[in-house]
Amino acid sequence: MVETNKRILLVQSPPWGVYTPPLGIAYLATFLKSLGFSLDVFDLNIEIFNSATKEIKEKWDTQDFEFWASGRGADKFKNKLEDLADKIISFDASFIGFSTTAFASAPFMNAILPIIKSKINDRAIIIVGGAGTNYQEARSLLRKDLIDYFIIGEGEFPLLCLLKDLQDSKTVQTDSNYIIWKDKTQDNAVCLKASRDNTINIDDIPFPTFEEFDLNCYTQKDLLPLIGSRGCVRSCVFCCDAPLKKPYRCRSPEKVVEEIEHHVKMYNRKRFEFSDLLINGDLKFLDKFCDLLIDMDLDICWGGQAAVRRDMDINLFRKMKKAGCGGLTFGCESFSNNVLKLMHKGMTSEAAKETFIKAKEAGMLVEINLIVGFPGEEEEDIDETIKFIKENAKQIDKINSLNICTICPGMYIYEHLEKYNIDKSTLTDLYAWYNKNLSNTIEKRVERHKKLMSVCSELNLKPLWQNVKR
Repeated sequence: MVETNKRILLVQSPPWGVYTPPLGIAYLATFLKSLGFSLDVFDLNIEIFNSATKEIKEKWDTQDFEFWASGRGADKFKNKLEDLADKIISFDASFIGFSTTAFASAPFMNAILPIIKSKINDRAIIIVGGAGTNYQEARSLLRKDLIDYFIIGEGEFPLLCLLKDLQDSKTVQTDSNYIIWKDKTQDNAVCLKASRDNTINIDDIPFPTFEEFDLNCYTQKDLLPLIGSRGCVRSCVFCCDAPLKKPYRCRSPEKVVEEIEHHVKMYNRKRFEFSDLLINGDLKFLDKFCDLLIDMDLDICWGGQAAVRRDMDINLFRKMKKAGCGGLTFGCESFSNNVLKLMHKGMTSEAAKETFIKAKEAGMLVEINLIVGFPGEEEEDIDETIKFIKENAKQIDKINSLNICTICPGMYIYEHLEKYNIDKSTLTDLYAWYNKNLSNTIEKRVERHKKLMSVCSELNLKPLWQNVKR
């Protein structure tokens, strides 16, 4: 246990989800409290969401990346920044940790940090983590002169080590616990990441209690998030999450069920959403988890993202349904086998069809994610995807997302642009990349998106959200 009077404040920066409390900060809060740290949480994201107009609130509902990344989001709230900074300062914390979103959080952070720093001077240490710090390109957009430390990747272990080091000496002790560096020698901000040997056992982390949050502030009053695993068993070349979340590992199913039971009794919550990259990465975990839920008879429903797997038989789908799984969101991205192979999806359109049929026979809802304009995609590939959707529309209940392909740091594509015939000089933003023969341009991707969107609308499968370069 750590004995200290120095308080920690964890802040969720916008934009983030508004359905439920942010799970990352909730994990950090319970973890640090269990070790004796004095800690508060301030969900800045939900604070400004609840004070926003209906028109601005839609920027969260539609996942409008450009609204935030362009700085328009920060501009809309510039008259409130002083008051928001004062609220953060009022916690009188010695350490203020912000959780950020990649690229989209930077303008807001750059607007509020100068106000905070001008009022606290050096009375508090500023720590920034979350997806907005995972890659140098994203960190370069943040005001490094106003930030003391970046936490890279999973936060529990490096943040714990950093706080222990800073309790008295206010200097980081270089040891085997984490890797330390600066992106540029002149930077004020120091980067920290857990060393490879210190990947935390997720069963050793206590599950979030959410006691730091006012659950009535969130839009889904009967829903809570949870995880059963970290990492991914697939290697999709467009993913910027999985490379930082290896190795893949599961919690024990007993601990996940214990967590659900706690939330049912404490908060009377009956709906749970898994935030895992995929909930069927380990079929033995999933099978045992369902058995335990069926035995507990908690009368809950749950769901999450899943991979198309031919080795998931109909009996497991039926068991999942009996255990309360209402539906799954499959990250298919395309139904062209050519594109799926280029993506390294580890699936085929035939396997997707089989999986959807099993899920529907078990009585579950089927949602899908789609991506338009992947490098190497041609017009006939979009036509194949459209044909599949038309032929299998009865097996698809909802299209969760329909996005045009972005290329950003952390993706295998980004690190191997030449392999995909993309000139790096054309990568002017995440959306507006061009391949060398101009067969795949931002203009063509937008047109393909419209084409697919039109078909989805005709079939009453209009996507819940989409990121489109306008």
